[in-house]
Amino acid sequence: TYKDLEGLSVAYSSNFSAPKEYVQFEVGPVNGNKLTLNKLTLYLSNNNSTSTSSSVLIRYSTSPSFDNYQDIATLDNITTEMQLFTFDDLNISIPYNESLIIRLYPYKSSSYKYTFIKDVMLTGYTTPISVAYGKDTWCTGEGIAEAAITGIDGGRFSAAEGLTLDPVTGNIDLANSQPGDYTVSYSVSGE
Repeated sequence: TYKDLEGLSVAYSSNFSAPKEYVQFEVGPVNGNKLTLNKLTLYLSNNNSTSTSSSVLIRYSTSPSFDNYQDIATLDNITTEMQLFTFDDLNISIPYNESLIIRLYPYKSSSYKYTFIKDVMLTGYTTPISVAYGKDTWCTGEGIAEAAITGIDGGRFSAAEGLTLDPVTGNIDLANSQPGDYTVSYSVSGE
């Protein structure tokens, strides 16, 4: 996901222990996918006429109220020249029904200065939710058909009457199931 922020400036907070001014980005998965963010790239500069450098604190959370945040990094010595900052191997997972919120908090001792944010790039991948049983056709004498879940665990399985299905694991008891064609559904809370 790419967000162009050409020309955005944010005032410094004079109090680093309780920064108030920030820029917030929000991204979330769609279509029943889980999103994993593995790279954050920022283009930043200190938008001042003096040679004073600035700093930026970067945090993230999946909570809309941002009360359970984690720090990604603190960038010091941001100068008037546009600089590239890259954070690799973040491996932040966002379930399909949540959003990732990233906040940038500029700070310095002088509150009249600004940090200039040119571009932000978030790089990641999505993992679709899928369930597989290893093969398409099973016989009643084959024991248990085990479900393999990819994507998000913790959902509930269901199927038409006649198929003996564990609603938590998705495993099928073939010996106690009636022969026939069945569709197994997997639902995750919030879907």
